[in-house]
Amino acid sequence: MFHAYVIEVAGSAAGIIVKDGACFTFCASDSKFSALDGRNFHNARDAEAAAHRHIAGTRGRPARPPLSERMFGAR
Repeated sequence: MFHAYVIEVAGSAAGIIVKDGACFTFCASDSKFSALDGRNFHNARDAEAAAHRHIAGTRGRPARPPLSERMFGAR
């Protein structure tokens, strides 16, 4: 099982999440995602969805749903 994952939005790395006990901590690799830096998520899917929601909010239009939602549906 991996303990770190890259989170991508629109083909660019938004950051990584690192396993920290029972949760994953987001570490922004792009300043556009600094608002998420240090936030904790239950899993990679939740972190990816938050990154997509964040960028959609900064653009003022809906972003394409994360790949995990397109493949497996919304949770």
